Amino acid sequence: MNLRILLLPFFLMLALCFQAQITDNFNDGDFTQNPTWQGTNADFTVNASGELQLNSLAAATSHLSTPHLLGNLNDKEWQIKVRQTFSPSSSNFGKVFLTADNADMTLVQNGYYLLFGETGSTDAIRLFALNAGVATQICAGTDGQISASCNASVKVKRDGAGLWSLYADLSGGTNYTLLSTGSDASTLLGTHF
Repeated sequence: MNLRILLLPFFLMLALCFQAQITDNFNDGDFTQNPTWQGTNADFTVNASGELQLNSLAAATSHLSTPHLLGNLNDKEWQIKVRQTFSPSSSNFGKVFLTADNADMTLVQNGYYLLFGETGSTDAIRLFALNAGVATQICAGTDGQISASCNASVKVKRDGAGLWSLYADLSGGTNYTLLSTGSDASTLLGTHF
């Protein structure tokens, strides 16, 4: 069975704030250097708006990753912009790993990720911990929030005690609203975003 699983969703524009660990807004039109993104590179392009875009019509898994160089997850913040122009499902969704233990996103066993899409109409922006291949939800936005399509700016914060805060601006701007909080003090540091 062919599945369309997007590990980096349509039109992903990224602005990560890891105390300057990684920042990429793709305005240079290139995702292969500064920083270097690797994976199924042929499936992606930077469009005329300076957004990283999935550019594959085949049913498959597409992914990119880059090393994040983090020494810990204490007091960190991630910011991304995601535009999905489809109704997500269990076989057509976006997943963004904030940290992962493998450069190949299809082989990750430990880390933290955002999920954009699921079965049915309960689609919400969800934050998960992945520990030894077992996913556990930490917190989530409102059910149905992204059930048709989305153009969302998302911000995730983690404090030193393991409190995660999930924010979003569903208009794609930077007027973030707190969606949810949850605790997970695990040390699933990983090596890649």
